[in-house]
Amino acid sequence: MDVEYRQARSEDMLACARVFERALTDMARRFGRPLPEIQVNQVAKALEHVRRTDPGGFHVAVSGRRVISNAATILRGRTQYLSSFWTLPSQQGRGIGRRVLERAFGRPRAPPGTIRCVYASLDGGAQALYLKLDMLPRTLVYTPKGRPEPSSSPRPRIELRQVGPTSATSRASLDLAARFDR
Repeated sequence: MDVEYRQARSEDMLACARVFERALTDMARRFGRPLPEIQVNQVAKALEHVRRTDPGGFHVAVSGRRVISNAATILRGRTQYLSSFWTLPSQQGRGIGRRVLERAFGRPRAPPGTIRCVYASLDGGAQALYLKLDMLPRTLVYTPKGRPEPSSSPRPRIELRQVGPTSATSRASLDLAARFDR
């Protein structure tokens, strides 16, 4: 399959939103989560805002005339944030997403010492790719323990347990993240 990698254009945003919809729906199914209700036109508008404000960081992979993957980064000073990264489920695992992501982080060139960051999903493949591209993914994971107790209020009691220190990277957090890569 021929794949063209290029900077995203305004006319790509609806297609990027559709890739987001299909990939997010697929991920929800795989993780046994409720299927999301997505307003594709609203997503396209939000993506267009990102593209317009940081055009150098928004890239797509196109096969034929079809967008099959997209990634968008936002560069502010010495922080480069991955704001969006989605690949059609049928194209995942082929290296297409990685190439798009590399382009999004490579253009514009960030100044030395820039921190790459992402609020990551629980998808193991994405987590592994983030680590390979020098990102330390951050996500909140709540792990309820014990048997649920009946609750008279609409909000059940959940005990949260912090895994490590906030705003710091530890050997334990890197080992935990590395498990996703393996």
